[in-house]
Parts: sequence; structure tokens; C-alpha cells
Amino acid sequence: MKMRSGALSELDDRTNGKKVEGKRIGDFLDYLRKIGKLQTAETYYYRFKLLAQHVGVCAEELSYEHITPLTLQTCAARLKPRHANVLIAATRSYFKFLVKSAGSEEEHRRFVYLYHRICDVPYFDVKRVIRRKGLSPEKLKQVLEAIEDDYYLLASTLIHFYLGCRPAELAQPFEAKTIDFENRSEPERIIDFDNKLISIITAKTGDERVVPIDDRMIPHFEVWYEGLERVLRWERPREWLTKTLGRRRNVPFRITAKTARQTFETQMRMRVEKQWAINYWLGHSTEIPDVYTDFVEAIEDLRNILVPRHYLFEELFSEYFST
Repeated sequence: MKMRSGALSELDDRTNGKKVEGKRIGDFLDYLRKIGKLQTAETYYYRFKLLAQHVGVCAEELSYEHITPLTLQTCAARLKPRHANVLIAATRSYFKFLVKSAGSEEEHRRFVYLYHRICDVPYFDVKRVIRRKGLSPEKLKQVLEAIEDDYYLLASTLIHFYLGCRPAELAQPFEAKTIDFENRSEPERIIDFDNKLISIITAKTGDERVVPIDDRMIPHFEVWYEGLERVLRWERPREWLTKTLGRRRNVPFRITAKTARQTFETQMRMRVEKQWAINYWLGHSTEIPDVYTDFVEAIEDLRNILVPRHYLFEELFSEYFST
């Protein structure tokens, strides 16, 4: 007669040696898929697969009969902390599933006991890395200093951090002409040098927002616009800025597609009280407050509210702007 392990014998003592049908891990995963939690089911499957290999069965056949606090903790200890915690969470969910699907009072008591035993297995400590959103002005200054030898890259970077927009929103063909506020219909990408405005189509919503350009930024916008073909020639133009900065070995910080946006929002929310202005500038909301009956008046007010307090125009960056 084949000797059973102590763990299985302990479980048999608690379950009176009875097997419960339809209680395997495979049934639990099918339940998750049935209620629409497809991603959760897939994630849990790969963790249960590791546990199944640990106890010597296939993942779908794994059941409460194979899982004890000791086997769970031993298997989890071999994984990276984050992966171990997913396995522990998945196992707790599985035993909670057993409790809820118990067919009798006896089963319910049995699975409640087993569930509490599994919950005694603690989660692993995970070192949390606090990531600051965006760059501080000092760090941005270091980036600008590193790319001063490429004026087009410098101008493009300044524009992205001035506008706080996604690279995908600027890596598009723009037309240099006057924005016609009277006969605006479809959203357009326009740079209006005469009135110092730029019309941007928001990437996520397709809505248009018109942002004022300060006089000090005009030379940079002119350089950017004249060389825009350099960006549009790329197979994926939206990646031009991040990839170009990433290839510069002297750039001290990693710039992602959201860095300029996060930097703008973080810095400007500390400097500007009227939050509608920031939300509109970034495209979070392209609605103008009801107090404005004239769209042009709203844009000019935006120019007066936000531009004078723009973090790029502080003394730290004065060398990049003519006075």
C-alpha cells in the first residue's frame, strides 16, 4: 500500500476522506472565465501551473487535496516576491470559491477551515519604488544642457514640455495658417504664427484644443515647424522624441511619452489656482467654463492665467528664451 504524505493525511482527517467533485483548480478558472475575468484567469493559471509542478500534477487537476499551507509557502518562497504574492492571492481566492460553492453544511465547515489555514500564509514584503511623476525643473535643465548641440531636438523638447502634450499629438502634419474661429467645423492641426496659437487634436478623444504660444517660444516653434519632416519620416513618428533622446548617451534621465505631460501637470498645479485652465491646456477637458461667451476671450484669458506662471519661464531656463 502506497504511503500518503503527512499533509494529505491531515487533509483527509479534516475531510473525512471524502472527495468533492467539481472543486479542482480547472473548475475555479472556468468560473472566472464565465464571469468575465479572463485576464485574472490567465494570470492565475500560470501561477497555479508553478504550484502544480511543485506538487507533481498538471494545473487543471490541481485541487485542495494537493494544497496545504506548507506546500503553498514552500512554492511561493521560490518565486520573486511579486509573483509569490499573486500565487498566494490566487490560492486564497480558490479556497474562497470552495467555501461559496460548498454543497452542504459539512462541506461549508470543511472549506471554511481550510480557507483560514491558507490565509495564515503571509504575503511577501515587496520593496515599493516611489516614482516621481515627471521631472523636476533642475532635472529638465540637465536634459536640455545635454542636447544643446542639436537645436532641432532642443526646440522640439522645449515645445513638448511647454505644451505638456503627448508626442503622438505633435508628430503629425500641421498647417501654418490663421485659425478661423468664426467658421470652425472639423478639428484641425494648425499653427497660427500671426496670432501665436496652436490647434492640437487630443490623442485620446479627437477633440480640438487651442493653446496660446508665448512670444518667447515663437523661435522654437518656427524651428520645430520648419523641420517637422524630420519627425514625419520616421516609421512611427510618435516615437521620434523619446527614441532620439534615449539614444543620446549624455541624457541623464529616461524620457517617456508621458514625461513632458506629467512634468507640466505636476509643476503647473503648484503654480496655477484655476484648474480648468490646466485641464483644458492638457486636453483633459476641452470645455470652456460657462462664464465665457466668446471662445477667443477664453483663449486670451488662458494666455493671461497660465503663460506668465509657466515653469519654463523661470530664471533657471532663461538662457533658452530671448527677452
